[in-house]
Amino acid sequence: MATVHGVSVQILRGGTAPLRQRVDTWFIPGRQGVGAQLMGSNTSSFIYRAILYGADANVNSRLASLYAAQGVIGSIVDDFGDVNGNSLIVSVSEPVRTRVIHEGSEGMRAEVRVSGVRV
Repeated sequence: MATVHGVSVQILRGGTAPLRQRVDTWFIPGRQGVGAQLMGSNTSSFIYRAILYGADANVNSRLASLYAAQGVIGSIVDDFGDVNGNSLIVSVSEPVRTRVIHEGSEGMRAEVRVSGVRV
């Protein structure tokens, strides 16, 4: 099952770009050539669409946990089981809530956008 910092969601779509090597270059006046230095891996940003289904209280508590995860570094596991560790959640959007009635039981569907950077 897909999770965002330990919060389970039914559907998690999106992706994280791989970290890229960053190179810094410089010129020195009066000298020939260019200086270059490897600066390490650069951060990459991500945007996931998380969809939650369940009873009203259950969905609301998981949404509150997602909001509490803002500013925290953790891991994200998407629908395909790919683990993206060291992910810093920068923002979680306001949820779009829809009433769901399935086989006589009522519930809620909520969709949020989770964005951040890998560090």
